[in-house]
Amino acid sequence: MLDTKSLSYKKLLHAITLTFVPGRLYGIIGANGSGKTTLLKTMSGIWAPTSGHVFWQNADLLKMERRTISQTLSLVPQNPQVHFDFSVAEMVAMGRYAHYSVQPQDIEEALSAVNALHLKQRPISQLSSGERQRVYIARALITKAPVILLDEPTASLDVRHQEEIWLLLQRLSQQGKVVIMASHDLNAVTRYCTDMIAMQMGLCVAAEPVSFLTPEFLRGLFFDEKSQL
Repeated sequence: MLDTKSLSYKKLLHAITLTFVPGRLYGIIGANGSGKTTLLKTMSGIWAPTSGHVFWQNADLLKMERRTISQTLSLVPQNPQVHFDFSVAEMVAMGRYAHYSVQPQDIEEALSAVNALHLKQRPISQLSSGERQRVYIARALITKAPVILLDEPTASLDVRHQEEIWLLLQRLSQQGKVVIMASHDLNAVTRYCTDMIAMQMGLCVAAEPVSFLTPEFLRGLFFDEKSQL
């Protein structure tokens, strides 16, 4: 079980207390600037919280060594920057750095899961944005981390590949992983997620099953200054 306790980051995130359990797929929703990305980056330790804690199985995750954090939690950022022209296989293999070793079959398994095995030897710089996003998801999968965080993972994908990724995330959650993703696609969140986290102005205004996503609530979330269930 993953818990956040009064998690805050500067003026962007305010005292977020949530519980995430294995076997459920969580969709973080909210307008631009509502705190979705800030929440993911603070939970992962990419941004050190101003206050509060993240617990995994009752242990304070962000006080652990970086390698231990990477073995527990993997973050797929939105539009990651590539500074060196690695091959796809090399890029995916980097996801195993916390485990000291990687096997060829691990790389192939991760790429196959996102329907990108045919890209294995391609330079990362020659990929489309959608192809590159699938490679970064594969890099998260190869970590075997029990927690996966994703920031708009389907934003650059065509409709077919969007559905493939949603179904993959659904399967991963059903296999016992904690899967948490930020998304602007409310239809997909309603269709595939079990739970939603609604963010507004750095606050969590709702953490409920997706059945709570009524038109009235969504109007309040996206068009009112403050919304509460």
